[in-house]
Amino acid sequence: MTQSPVDLTVISSEIRCKAVTAVLDVVGVTEVHPPTRGIWKNMLLSSTEPHEALLVHRTARGLVAELDLSVHDDSNAVAVAAQAQKAVSRVLAAHGHRVQDTTVKITVL
Repeated sequence: MTQSPVDLTVISSEIRCKAVTAVLDVVGVTEVHPPTRGIWKNMLLSSTEPHEALLVHRTARGLVAELDLSVHDDSNAVAVAAQAQKAVSRVLAAHGHRVQDTTVKITVL
């Protein structure tokens, strides 16, 4: 799914950075990666800012947050993803944003 620049400003970069930091504090998380869009950016040798690892956009269902994680191979990936979802929702809720859905994709290293 392609996000327009308007979608990326639904929530400020400062708040998204706080959410990414909270996810990095989840036990088992080794890295946070931007979904798909970041792959292209990295292939073009352009650096990715921390806040760009969390994409937030509106859908018919409501606000949706997306990020990709790398986790330790001895971690329970499902449990880590659930904790990451809670971390994102908690930070965004603290700033007045209610997330309808958080999509987390896991890479086990």
